[in-house]
Amino acid sequence: MTWHIARGSAKTGPISEDKMARLIEAGRLRPTDQVWRAGMPEWKPAGKVEGLFAPPNSFASSAPPLYTAQATGTDRSLGGYLLSHWQGRFSLAKSFWVNGVVVGLLFHIVFWILIGIGGAIAPVFGGLTLLAYILLALALTVWQPVGLYRSAISYIRKPERTSNFWAHVSLIYATTTTLMLPVFAVAIIGGVSALGTNADATFNAVSAEMYEYD
Repeated sequence: MTWHIARGSAKTGPISEDKMARLIEAGRLRPTDQVWRAGMPEWKPAGKVEGLFAPPNSFASSAPPLYTAQATGTDRSLGGYLLSHWQGRFSLAKSFWVNGVVVGLLFHIVFWILIGIGGAIAPVFGGLTLLAYILLALALTVWQPVGLYRSAISYIRKPERTSNFWAHVSLIYATTTTLMLPVFAVAIIGGVSALGTNADATFNAVSAEMYEYD
Protein backbone atom coordinates (compact mmCIF):
# COMPACT_ATOMS: atom_id res chain seq x y z
CA MET A 1 0.00 0.00 0.00
CA THR A 2 1.34 3.41 -0.97
CA TRP A 3 0.93 6.87 0.50
CA HIS A 4 0.62 10.41 -0.81
CA ILE A 5 1.90 13.42 1.13
CA ALA A 6 0.85 17.05 0.84
CA ARG A 7 2.57 20.00 2.47
CA GLY A 8 1.07 23.29 1.47
CA SER A 9 0.63 23.20 -2.28
CA ALA A 10 3.31 20.56 -2.80
CA LYS A 11 2.31 16.93 -3.15
CA THR A 12 4.45 13.80 -3.22
CA GLY A 13 3.61 10.19 -3.99
CA PRO A 14 3.14 7.38 -4.28
CA ILE A 15 5.41 6.44 -1.34
CA SER A 16 5.90 2.94 -0.02
CA GLU A 17 5.29 1.93 3.61
CA ASP A 18 9.02 1.45 4.18
CA LYS A 19 9.90 4.88 2.85
CA MET A 20 7.14 6.46 4.97
CA ALA A 21 8.66 4.82 8.05
CA ARG A 22 12.08 6.22 7.11
CA LEU A 23 10.66 9.70 6.58
CA ILE A 24 9.00 9.59 10.00
CA GLU A 25 12.17 8.29 11.67
CA ALA A 26 14.25 11.04 10.04
CA GLY A 27 11.74 13.69 11.09
CA ARG A 28 11.03 14.66 7.48
CA LEU A 29 7.34 13.80 7.79
CA ARG A 30 5.55 16.09 10.22
CA PRO A 31 2.35 15.28 12.11
CA THR A 32 0.78 18.33 10.46
CA ASP A 33 1.50 17.13 6.91
CA GLN A 34 -1.58 15.91 5.02
CA VAL A 35 -1.51 12.27 3.96
CA TRP A 36 -3.79 10.03 1.91
CA ARG A 37 -3.84 6.42 0.75
CA ALA A 38 -6.35 4.22 -0.99
CA GLY A 39 -9.32 3.50 1.22
CA MET A 40 -9.24 6.86 3.06
CA PRO A 41 -12.25 9.08 2.31
CA GLU A 42 -10.16 12.27 2.47
CA TRP A 43 -6.76 13.75 3.30
CA LYS A 44 -5.88 13.81 6.98
CA PRO A 45 -3.04 15.20 9.09
CA ALA A 46 -0.39 12.49 9.49
CA GLY A 47 -0.49 12.82 13.27
CA LYS A 48 -4.17 11.84 13.27
CA VAL A 49 -3.77 8.70 11.19
CA GLU A 50 -3.88 5.75 13.55
CA GLY A 51 -0.70 3.69 13.59
CA LEU A 52 1.30 6.07 11.40
CA PHE A 53 3.10 7.89 14.20
CA ALA A 54 4.07 5.97 17.34
CA PRO A 55 2.32 7.17 20.52
CA PRO A 56 4.42 9.71 22.48
CA ASN A 57 5.03 7.27 25.33
CA SER A 58 5.57 4.13 23.27
CA PHE A 59 9.36 4.29 23.64
CA ALA A 60 9.15 4.90 27.36
CA SER A 61 6.78 1.98 27.80
CA SER A 62 8.98 -0.43 25.84
CA ALA A 63 12.32 0.70 27.22
CA PRO A 64 13.58 -0.41 30.65
CA PRO A 65 12.39 1.98 33.38
CA LEU A 66 14.83 4.67 34.38
CA TYR A 67 16.00 4.89 37.98
CA THR A 68 13.63 7.72 38.77
CA ALA A 69 14.40 7.54 42.47
CA GLN A 70 17.71 9.24 41.75
CA ALA A 71 15.81 12.39 40.88
CA THR A 72 12.83 12.08 43.18
CA GLY A 73 14.16 10.23 46.18
CA THR A 74 11.36 7.64 46.04
CA ASP A 75 13.44 4.47 46.35
CA ARG A 76 11.69 2.59 49.17
CA SER A 77 14.59 0.36 50.13
CA LEU A 78 16.63 1.28 53.19
CA GLY A 79 19.76 1.77 51.10
CA GLY A 80 17.88 3.97 48.65
CA TYR A 81 16.44 6.04 51.48
CA LEU A 82 19.84 6.56 53.07
CA LEU A 83 21.34 7.47 49.69
CA SER A 84 18.49 9.88 48.90
CA HIS A 85 19.10 11.81 52.11
CA TRP A 86 22.88 11.74 51.63
CA GLN A 87 22.49 13.28 48.16
CA GLY A 88 20.03 15.92 49.40
CA ARG A 89 17.04 14.75 47.37
CA PHE A 90 14.52 15.09 50.19
CA SER A 91 12.76 18.32 51.06
CA LEU A 92 14.39 20.63 53.56
CA ALA A 93 11.69 19.95 56.16
CA LYS A 94 12.01 16.18 55.84
CA SER A 95 15.80 16.30 55.94
CA PHE A 96 15.75 18.31 59.16
CA TRP A 97 12.72 17.10 61.15
CA VAL A 98 12.44 13.47 60.02
CA ASN A 99 15.99 12.43 59.16
CA GLY A 100 17.59 14.76 61.68
CA VAL A 101 15.39 15.04 64.75
CA VAL A 102 13.11 11.97 64.65
CA VAL A 103 15.67 9.48 63.33
CA GLY A 104 18.29 10.78 65.77
CA LEU A 105 16.01 10.46 68.81
CA LEU A 106 14.77 7.00 67.85
CA PHE A 107 18.30 5.81 67.15
CA HIS A 108 19.64 6.84 70.57
CA ILE A 109 16.58 5.63 72.51
CA VAL A 110 16.50 2.21 70.82
CA PHE A 111 20.21 1.63 71.23
CA TRP A 112 20.30 2.59 74.90
CA ILE A 113 17.45 0.17 75.52
CA LEU A 114 19.36 -2.56 73.66
CA ILE A 115 22.53 -1.76 75.59
CA GLY A 116 20.64 -2.11 78.88
CA ILE A 117 19.07 -5.38 77.84
CA GLY A 118 22.36 -6.74 76.53
CA GLY A 119 24.17 -5.78 79.72
CA ALA A 120 21.50 -7.51 81.80
CA ILE A 121 21.86 -10.72 79.80
CA ALA A 122 25.65 -10.78 79.73
CA PRO A 123 28.34 -8.09 79.88
CA VAL A 124 29.75 -9.17 76.53
CA PHE A 125 26.40 -8.55 74.81
CA GLY A 126 26.17 -5.12 76.37
CA GLY A 127 29.72 -4.36 75.28
CA LEU A 128 29.12 -5.44 71.69
CA THR A 129 25.90 -3.45 71.51
CA LEU A 130 27.73 -0.42 72.88
CA LEU A 131 30.45 -0.82 70.25
CA ALA A 132 27.83 -1.00 67.48
CA TYR A 133 26.14 2.07 68.94
CA ILE A 134 29.40 4.06 68.88
CA LEU A 135 30.21 3.20 65.27
CA LEU A 136 26.69 3.86 64.01
CA ALA A 137 26.42 7.08 66.04
CA LEU A 138 29.55 8.42 64.36
CA ALA A 139 28.17 7.45 60.94
CA LEU A 140 24.83 9.07 61.79
CA THR A 141 26.61 12.26 62.88
CA VAL A 142 28.10 12.48 59.38
CA TRP A 143 25.05 11.29 57.41
CA GLN A 144 22.53 13.69 58.95
CA PRO A 145 24.30 17.06 58.42
CA VAL A 146 25.65 16.19 54.97
CA GLY A 147 22.17 15.38 53.67
CA LEU A 148 20.71 18.45 55.37
CA TYR A 149 23.41 20.68 53.89
CA ARG A 150 22.79 19.40 50.36
CA SER A 151 19.03 19.69 50.76
CA ALA A 152 19.42 23.30 51.92
CA ILE A 153 21.61 24.09 48.90
CA SER A 154 18.97 22.61 46.57
CA TYR A 155 16.29 24.65 48.35
CA ILE A 156 18.23 27.90 47.89
CA ARG A 157 18.83 27.24 44.19
CA LYS A 158 15.13 26.98 43.38
CA PRO A 159 14.14 30.27 41.71
CA GLU A 160 10.56 30.26 42.99
CA ARG A 161 11.66 30.54 46.63
CA THR A 162 10.97 33.94 48.18
CA SER A 163 12.70 33.34 51.51
CA ASN A 164 15.78 31.26 52.24
CA PHE A 165 15.96 31.99 55.96
CA TRP A 166 15.44 28.41 57.16
CA ALA A 167 17.73 27.09 54.47
CA HIS A 168 20.54 29.31 55.73
CA VAL A 169 19.80 28.27 59.32
CA SER A 170 20.04 24.64 58.21
CA LEU A 171 23.34 25.34 56.47
CA ILE A 172 24.79 26.85 59.63
CA TYR A 173 23.49 23.96 61.75
CA ALA A 174 24.81 21.30 59.36
CA THR A 175 28.22 22.97 59.07
CA THR A 176 28.53 23.41 62.83
CA THR A 177 27.51 19.81 63.48
CA THR A 178 30.07 18.51 60.99
CA LEU A 179 32.84 20.62 62.50
CA MET A 180 31.90 19.32 65.95
CA LEU A 181 32.31 15.68 64.83
CA PRO A 182 35.82 15.35 66.37
CA VAL A 183 34.43 16.63 69.68
CA PHE A 184 31.63 14.07 69.55
CA ALA A 185 34.13 11.32 68.78
CA VAL A 186 36.33 12.28 71.72
CA ALA A 187 33.31 12.49 74.04
CA ILE A 188 32.06 9.06 72.95
CA ILE A 189 35.49 7.48 73.34
CA GLY A 190 35.82 9.09 76.76
CA GLY A 191 32.45 7.75 77.78
CA VAL A 192 33.40 4.27 76.65
CA SER A 193 36.66 4.46 78.59
CA ALA A 194 34.77 5.54 81.72
CA LEU A 195 32.33 2.66 81.30
CA GLY A 196 35.22 0.26 80.90
CA THR A 197 36.91 1.59 84.05
CA ASN A 198 33.68 1.27 86.03
CA ALA A 199 33.19 -2.25 84.72
CA ASP A 200 36.71 -3.24 85.76
CA ALA A 201 36.20 -1.73 89.22
CA THR A 202 32.92 -3.59 89.62
CA PHE A 203 34.49 -6.85 88.48
CA ASN A 204 37.42 -6.43 90.88
CA ALA A 205 35.08 -5.64 93.78
CA VAL A 206 32.96 -8.70 93.06
CA SER A 207 36.07 -10.87 92.76
CA ALA A 208 37.42 -9.59 96.10
CA GLU A 209 34.14 -10.40 97.85
CA MET A 210 34.18 -13.89 96.38
CA TYR A 211 37.72 -14.50 97.63
CA GLU A 212 36.81 -13.21 101.10
CA TYR A 213 33.81 -15.53 101.13
CA ASP A 214 36.03 -18.47 100.25
